[in-house]
Amino acid sequence: MRIAILALRRSCDYLQIGGAESVVRRLASGLAERGHTVHYVLYGDGASETLTVNEYMSICYCKTFNEALSVLRGGYDHVLTMYLQVRDRLRYAQFQLSKRGTAFHKVALGTPASLKEWGAFITEVSCTTRSGRVFTTSPVTKRVLSCFGAKAVLLLPPVPKDYFQTAMEKHAATDALNVMFLGRLAPEKGWKEACATFQRFRNVDGVHTCAFGYAHSAHEDGVVVEEWHDGVCVSQQRKTRLLYDPQGEERIREILRRTDVLLLPYQSMSGTIDPPLLLLEGMAAGCGIITRPAGQVGYVYGTDTPFVIKDGDYVGQATGLIESMRKDPTILAAEKRRIHDRMRDLPFESSHVIEQFVRAIEKDS
Repeated sequence: MRIAILALRRSCDYLQIGGAESVVRRLASGLAERGHTVHYVLYGDGASETLTVNEYMSICYCKTFNEALSVLRGGYDHVLTMYLQVRDRLRYAQFQLSKRGTAFHKVALGTPASLKEWGAFITEVSCTTRSGRVFTTSPVTKRVLSCFGAKAVLLLPPVPKDYFQTAMEKHAATDALNVMFLGRLAPEKGWKEACATFQRFRNVDGVHTCAFGYAHSAHEDGVVVEEWHDGVCVSQQRKTRLLYDPQGEERIREILRRTDVLLLPYQSMSGTIDPPLLLLEGMAAGCGIITRPAGQVGYVYGTDTPFVIKDGDYVGQATGLIESMRKDPTILAAEKRRIHDRMRDLPFESSHVIEQFVRAIEKDS
């Protein structure tokens, strides 16, 4: 099959980091590994150029939406749409009428948060899915779209097989618990609460804390990458932007393999895939995750556990739970068993997600 991924460049760039970028990159790479031709068609923010990833996958950067549509006229069996500017959606709907041999699909990585957002989202779906499906990571979004007659498919964010660890492979906590925060250092991600939790364990024997993430620079157009150990920032690096690097992804895998407890105190799903990709990666790596039931977190992780803090003081409850685990290792061991059992019903390993996706679009071929 010939498959195109159409998006505004800054919403889904193969070369950038982020949850949405990772999900689409893993989906595209999995399709290419199976011999399907995959072309990113990204428009806006820069010069026109084409980059070759491998013999099955390339990235076509277009300056304008018109240029992007010209690329799509080259003939594709399927087009997956991420985010388009509002002014381009009606023209895209008209373009689809001229390509009757192509199925047009929408990828939705979250759940609208208000009636106004739902209205805008449903309108966008109607403009981007001719003879196609909506692939969504959210069971709520799937349920609502199905009520409107849309062909919606629940597709959890894919996690590569090498993230998964058995109980035997997972690092066993011995002298100290390794407690970690990963991701964007932003309030909605719960960074302030994670940092406050870390401060509670400064100079406490039996607990090592670590954080690795980035924040947008307040002084220049770029980001600041920070690394924290035991409540102290040990390094800061300013970068104009963060680019995807396979070695960087391997570093994240290694960090998760060494992590006993992952702090994900989400305030909201704003700017985050719902459910979050890092939540699934942490589960695959055998981490106990102290989180909140924001968005679809509860659907994936479950809620019948003290590791999901439903209300009250996150810092105080997380601190108490970590202290209990420090004294009684069986608490963490029981949580890891619970996570392992829950994952049996959650097909998010990459090969399963790709197979599910291919089966769905073959019905539209």
